[in-house]
Amino acid sequence: MVSVLKENIPAEVEAFRTYWPGDLFLDEAQGFYRAVGGGEPYRHSLIMFLLKLICPFPSRLKANARRTKESGVEGNMDQGEGLITGGLYVMRAGGGMEYAFREDELGDHAPLEEVLAACKRAAGGR
Repeated sequence: MVSVLKENIPAEVEAFRTYWPGDLFLDEAQGFYRAVGGGEPYRHSLIMFLLKLICPFPSRLKANARRTKESGVEGNMDQGEGLITGGLYVMRAGGGMEYAFREDELGDHAPLEEVLAACKRAAGGR
């Protein structure tokens, strides 16, 4: 398993290692983000991001932010580009894609049950 980062901000990379002890790859050209975004990186607008935060009604963005804060993960919106979402691919050993997930809202997570099932299928059902 590997993780792909879009920016090389040394302090942020080191902080990320707290949550991801595996291999990290830098993708400044954002090829992974183009792939997971369907051809272009999936970027939220700053205006819409701010409107969702100040809106008095519940939103998935607010729920994701609350979940992140309650988990003890500190935010990092003060450094780097924070509006391009990521995603997850589970690949088969032969190179084919078994599963894809695009983070539609900032902070979305792929359903763990789906990821584990895809990993089992990609490993040949083991």
